[in-house]
Amino acid sequence: MDLRLPATAALLMFTTPALSADLHWGDFKDNGCVSQTAAPGLRSYSSVLWNIPVGASWEDACASAHVELGGINFPHPAACINTAASDPAFEASIAGALASACTVAGIASIALGGGNGGATAIKECWQAFGEVVGIAEIEHAKPMLATMTQGTISPWPYPQGGTPLHGAIPDTSGWQSTLADTVISRGTKQVKVGSGGLNIWGVFLVPDKSCTPPDYHTLSNANWNDASAMCSDMGMKLCTRDQLCDGGQPVMGSPSGDVWAATGEGANTWVSVGTAYPDRMCKTHTEVIGSRPGWGTQTGPQVHTGQQTAFRCCP
Repeated sequence: MDLRLPATAALLMFTTPALSADLHWGDFKDNGCVSQTAAPGLRSYSSVLWNIPVGASWEDACASAHVELGGINFPHPAACINTAASDPAFEASIAGALASACTVAGIASIALGGGNGGATAIKECWQAFGEVVGIAEIEHAKPMLATMTQGTISPWPYPQGGTPLHGAIPDTSGWQSTLADTVISRGTKQVKVGSGGLNIWGVFLVPDKSCTPPDYHTLSNANWNDASAMCSDMGMKLCTRDQLCDGGQPVMGSPSGDVWAATGEGANTWVSVGTAYPDRMCKTHTEVIGSRPGWGTQTGPQVHTGQQTAFRCCP
């Protein structure tokens, strides 16, 4: 079993403080970003806990085993997985793809505070999935589900004081520690796969800027329909003004120029987010001009403003 750090994780500096006696974490695996939309800014790392004393509870040992990852001290993992499988990271396979699709079916609801609604959507999807590939594969997929559900924090801590924009983390100092504190405060989720008994893995969710989505998508000479279609292709929809703005200011900052962003309140709806006209900031085209734009469903704003169509996609 190859547990060497992938090249993408080579820059992540981690240290394992002394736990007790010979108890220690093994090499860490980079499982990738949890979800740029449901859990923006979090990367998942996992490792096997070694040398648990005879007679000790594996779950208790894991839940109290700390580590420093990315310069942050985590007093415990986000999830502990007692598994008979050698590796809790779900393999890239047909079964894996199906299970991922089932996870996506419920992840947005969980992230939005849907609670059991999201979990039910996943369960129902997996029941159908089990009829195709077998119950054993569902058991094997549980660790990935544990990582995903533990990574969905509701309400998401950004922006402060307003309705969260899915995928939005402002470029301000301290967001990593705030996000880490939120993950740590949720405790450790315990998962047992089958009868367990071969390994116990710890899954850590580490703040990582590379796991945040882009500020805005842009398209050249694109109209509202083009922007909406691009979001639909990603399984999402255009963000509304309330999701783009908080307190009259764009949550993700203001791009330079006369920039209009396509929004999801209805066909051909736009909001001003550019720096060129501060008095227009976060106002709709109807509020500024008195009507929806004639260019909105034809060429888009570029021929009039010189700026590409801007937009963000939300679950």
